[in-house]
This record gives sequence, C-alpha cells and structure tokens, in this order.
Amino acid sequence: MPKLNRKCFQDIITLVIPHMDDEDERKFILTSAWYGTPLEYKIKWTGSAQTFTTLAVREADKFGQIEKDLPALLALLEGLRPQVGYDVQEEIDRIIGECFAPPKPKDLPQLPPTSNTADKKHLFISYSSSDRHSFVSRLAGDLTDKGYTLWVDNLGPKYSGITAGKAWQQELADALHQAKAVIFVISPDSIRSVWCQAELNRASEQNTPIIPILARPISGDDYGIMAKIEVGSDTLSNIQYRDFTQGYDQGLAVLLTDIQKHIT
Repeated sequence: MPKLNRKCFQDIITLVIPHMDDEDERKFILTSAWYGTPLEYKIKWTGSAQTFTTLAVREADKFGQIEKDLPALLALLEGLRPQVGYDVQEEIDRIIGECFAPPKPKDLPQLPPTSNTADKKHLFISYSSSDRHSFVSRLAGDLTDKGYTLWVDNLGPKYSGITAGKAWQQELADALHQAKAVIFVISPDSIRSVWCQAELNRASEQNTPIIPILARPISGDDYGIMAKIEVGSDTLSNIQYRDFTQGYDQGLAVLLTDIQKHIT
C-alpha cells in the first residue's frame, strides 16, 4: 500500500506520465530528482509510460525520504517543475499543497492548559532546531543586547527555556502564556515542524502577537505548506513577514520596530 492516499498517488501518476514517453526523458527527470540516492538504482527504465510511471511512483512512495524532510515524490515533483509550463507548475503546486501539507491544527500535538498567570514577561522565539546555531543564537543575542528578555528553548540558561527534570510540555505552555509576543522563525524546517505549529496555534488561541521572520529562503512547495498553517483566522502565507535573507541588519532593524508596535 502506498503511503500517500489513493487520490494523491493517482494525481502524481497522471501528472508525470506525459513526461515519461522515452527512456532518455525518464532518466533525465528522475536522476535529476534522485541523483546519488539508493532510489536511483532501484528503478527499471523499461516499459510503457503508464506501467513505468506507476511502478516508479510506487517505489518512490515506499522508499520515503531521500534526505531529512524531503520525500522522494516531493523531490520528483520539484525536479519536474523546471521542465514544464506554468499550467503544469500550478498543478504541481496544488498536489504539493494537498499531499505534502503539514497536519491540520486538530492533528497537532496538544499543549496542556497553562498553570501560571498571564504576566507578560518575555519575547518567545519559536524555531526549528536546524536554525539554532545558524540564525537563532545570533538573533537572540542581538535582541538581548537591545534590552529584551527572551524565552528560547535549548539556547542556554541566559534565555530561560525548558528545565531538565520538569514536564517540558507544561513549561512550554506556560512560557507561551507569559509571552508579550511570539517571534516565529520561518524556514523550510520550521513550517514542517508539528511542535512549531503547535506553538503558533497556542499563541493564536491566546491572541498573543505573532511576528514571522524569514531566516532561510523558501520555495514553491514551502508556500503551499504555509498556506495550510492556520494562524488565528488567517494562514501563515497571508501574514506579512520580515525577510532576513536579503540582509540581516536590515531585517533586524525592521523587526525591532515591529516589536515595539506590538508590545507598547
């Protein structure tokens, strides 16, 4: 049985079949997507377009991820994108949004009820661990230098965070309860993190201001995922974010202004 649901499985096959007419075309598209992975060597290149595509999609679905957070079928769709026109690219975006989107809020991890008062003490930074050393540590240091108190997990005692030996989900819920604002660090990893989404969900429920900032470039499929992440009555893709990828210092300057607008 494929890991995708039946509709997604069939939609991908239907999309890919017209581009699998001959062996050279097959090899060009699939090896571009799966180059250097064991999956590349599992494919048998012969057969009709229908048979070949069905078997290749099934094999890729069974194989799973070719690298962290990158399913083989998602890599295939992204590898096909440069070879097709805008109409097919729109279909690729639709399939990615429907078939590779993160869990809906009802399926997210549920943080426990808060156990503290809602004293607004700090800025809460929500982020993926993959951005900790490359971006978040620098941002936290700069905001601290500007006089802000932060709550940032796994960044050392200077920034509070979860205490060893305590119920970590409760501490997370309580830290969000006392946040003046939540700074959400957008990256391809954070938008796929169910815990980052759970933090956004709790902040939205509490009407805590959410300030999204872009730490790493995102691509077409990432926008599809962001369009599925609910933030209050809107989606993450519709909320203005500050872009640090075009210049860190410029991004920080605008962020500091945003923070003041939200907490004063």
